[in-house]
Amino acid sequence: MIRKEDKEVIKAYLEDSSGIRDAFCEEVIFPESFEEAREFLRETAPKKIPVTISGGRTGVTGASLPYGGVILATDRLNKILEIGTNEKGGYVILEPGVRIAELEEEAKRFGLVYLPQPTEENAFIGGTLSTNASGARGFKYGSTRNYVRRIKLILSSGDILEIKRGENFSQNRSFVVKIGDKEKKIILPSYTVPPIKTSAGYFIKDNMDLIDLFIGQEGTLGLFGEIELSLAKKDKSIFGIILFFKEESKALEIVHKIKELSSLTRRGKIDTNIDAVSLEFFDYFSLELLRKKFSQIPLEVECALLVEQEYNQENQNEVLNEWVNFLDKKGILLENSWFSQTDKEKEFFQEFRHALPELVNEIVRKRGFPKIGTDMAVPDEQFNSLYRFYKAILKESKLEYVIFGHIGDNHLHVNILPKNEEELIKTKEIYTEMAKKVVSLGGTISAEHGIGKLKHNYLEIMFGKKAITEMAYLKKQFDPYLILGLDNIFPKELLFKLT
Repeated sequence: MIRKEDKEVIKAYLEDSSGIRDAFCEEVIFPESFEEAREFLRETAPKKIPVTISGGRTGVTGASLPYGGVILATDRLNKILEIGTNEKGGYVILEPGVRIAELEEEAKRFGLVYLPQPTEENAFIGGTLSTNASGARGFKYGSTRNYVRRIKLILSSGDILEIKRGENFSQNRSFVVKIGDKEKKIILPSYTVPPIKTSAGYFIKDNMDLIDLFIGQEGTLGLFGEIELSLAKKDKSIFGIILFFKEESKALEIVHKIKELSSLTRRGKIDTNIDAVSLEFFDYFSLELLRKKFSQIPLEVECALLVEQEYNQENQNEVLNEWVNFLDKKGILLENSWFSQTDKEKEFFQEFRHALPELVNEIVRKRGFPKIGTDMAVPDEQFNSLYRFYKAILKESKLEYVIFGHIGDNHLHVNILPKNEEELIKTKEIYTEMAKKVVSLGGTISAEHGIGKLKHNYLEIMFGKKAITEMAYLKKQFDPYLILGLDNIFPKELLFKLT
């Protein structure tokens, strides 16, 4: 095991994409094996030294940043232990420090694909489990949770939990779990997460699978030592379409129809090839910003949609023609639309999709004030209400903003860009109002990024004080030493009140 107390080494582990700048710790630990990580926790826990688990540090809520104690960095726990095919497609067994890009490259060698494809390719697999991460193709394939088959978790005590999906379900809001040589009854909180894409607090519902409790736990319950994921056969290709609209209302109408057709197709209710993999939105101000890199964006348009669709060699033309006919019937001007079929065109679409966050971050760096970005989602039937609310409150504020993202999941990112301290204060007030509105519509205040250290107040808006206290009690049952991921999900002071 490697231990580093050098200030320059530590400094590299005190920054992520959250904007937090006051993190600090005494040491960074680099275990090189499962057993080293286990032994470190076993020795550290009785001393009550806080331990923050660090992955690729691509998160935006500060979950991997410490306020004291030590960092357990998973950089060297980066082996793909086994990968292979089976009747359902394939599987991979790996350590938490493997990056998304590394997994995708290895899977490709076996003719396999990891379907969730979280957006950040440099993210560690352990980190994606910690937040139940997802990407643009989550519209069809869902989030990380759907693909986790088995985990081997190291608790702060050094005890190991090996959990396979489908083997342990809760009864009457409790689990019986074997920790060490003893069986322990784990009491679950009384709240229930909304039945939508969410990464807000511990995943809790009736009759839940034990493995799901640890997906989205943000490093507060244990360290992922070994992970088994489901893979799929890579037997399909994807083409994309970027549609430009002169009227935003027309775009929202098309979104609704695409979602409806895709759902019916997946359930075998209609005989059609229209089954979107991803459905992404760019508002007027997003397009204005994107024109700095893509001057070919048509003028006098209010918004755009990026749609992706799978096909195989046998039905490529059939699928494409079906989309062209569908769009033509809906009055979409195809001469103003972009299609990607060649590798070069597909690369261009990827560049287009990822350029907007980069352009936003350029503005942030120049101004010196952080962007405030939402990560909220609501049920299908509430999306239009939420979107109208976003537009109204932002127009009234006169603040600069862009709205973009996963409209297929009713999960748009609103990035507000304050220019000064006064606007920053106003922006935070607006964010709180947005959170309250989302909760009133049955939504989640975090759909994919987690809570970390920045969103405690919004989680309380969503679940209430009682539920947050119950979360703290749940953590204490798995981490009685109260050392793992302190200040993630809820303030550490709440934990110490329970002692």
